[in-house]
Amino acid sequence: MVEFRLLRGIWTCAYRLSYHFQLGYLWLNLILNSCQNDKSSIDRFIKGVYNVKPPKPKYEVTWDPQIVINFLESLYPLSSLSMEKPTLKLITLVALTTAQRAQTFKLLIKNIFEYLLKE
Repeated sequence: MVEFRLLRGIWTCAYRLSYHFQLGYLWLNLILNSCQNDKSSIDRFIKGVYNVKPPKPKYEVTWDPQIVINFLESLYPLSSLSMEKPTLKLITLVALTTAQRAQTFKLLIKNIFEYLLKE
C-alpha cells in the first residue's frame, strides 16, 4: 500500500511538472506568435536581458604558457639530462597541447616508467 502511494505521488508530481512545462511553452508560443510581426521589440527585449546580466568569463585568471615553453626549451640537449627530465618535458608538452586531466597524465607517467623498468 505504501509503495502504491509512493508511485502515485511520483506520477502525480511528474504529471504536474509536465503540465506546467507545457503551459509555459504554450504561453511562450502565443507571445512569440503575436509578436512575430514586431521583431524589433523581441530583439530589444533580448538585448536588454543580455545587458542586465552580461555573461561572465569562465575563469577569472589565466596564465601565460610561454613561461613554461621557455623553461622547456632550456632543457636541452636531452642526452645530458637524467631520464626524469625528458619524461616530464614530454608530459608537459602533451598537457599543453591536449588539455587532458591530471589523472590521464598520472597513468601516462606510470606507463612510461613501467616500460623503462622492463628494459
